[in-house]
Amino acid sequence: MSKCKPSSITIGKVVITQDAHGRYSLNDLHRAAGGEKRHQPSNFLRNDMASGLVAELRNSSDVRSSPVEQHEGRNGGTYVCRELVYAYAMWVSPAFNLKVIRAFDAMTTGATVAAVREAVAERFLSSGLSPWVKRFPDPFYAGIFRLKAWPWDGPATPRPGVIAHYTNDIVYERLAPGLLRHLQARNPIDANGNRLARHHQHLSTDVGHPALAEHLRDVIRLMQKCTTWEQFMHLLDFLHPRQGNNLMLPIIDDLLPPPQFTR
Repeated sequence: MSKCKPSSITIGKVVITQDAHGRYSLNDLHRAAGGEKRHQPSNFLRNDMASGLVAELRNSSDVRSSPVEQHEGRNGGTYVCRELVYAYAMWVSPAFNLKVIRAFDAMTTGATVAAVREAVAERFLSSGLSPWVKRFPDPFYAGIFRLKAWPWDGPATPRPGVIAHYTNDIVYERLAPGLLRHLQARNPIDANGNRLARHHQHLSTDVGHPALAEHLRDVIRLMQKCTTWEQFMHLLDFLHPRQGNNLMLPIIDDLLPPPQFTR
């Protein structure tokens, strides 16, 4: 028996199960359609339209597995190929057909967008570790301290740990989609709470480093125009939103404890 698993297709509140060959559970679709007896899978497969479509699919050179398969046991039932999913939805009603079409469109679009995001993030990353070079200008940190109303005694001023969270949010979350996740995976925190290198050492020289420099110039200019941290974050969210986010999220201050300064 082929193993079955949940798919990424959800119609209403029903997750449509798939088998090992990618076919979709007609029984789950029946539940998503309302579960009426007249819409049972067996009734659909007996009608002339469905029978003709199954025969055509079996004769098609494009189909590598049977368009219809019965599974026993847990997650058992009737599993059909995508073409028969559309045909079943059309047989049930125009409204359900539209729901199914939109669910598959959302899945396809989501997979495409995810692939593009991964490809973009990879362009920002280097294959190895770059030597350390100072890439964050002092005005970047001076701007944070001024807007947070913290005492600033020049570049040697000790930085509270929360600065790392601000840097991730202000910079790496906004450079490229998924970039911070890749950097954290490549440059994890060790048992002592430290990283082997700086995140920017994992950026590519042709794309990552130039993008970082340009973004930091924009951030510093924006800081210099603002008088409060809230104003700065609001404008930053508007002008340089977090990659992949369409809505403004609560600023990180709401989630973190007050910083502790040490000398």
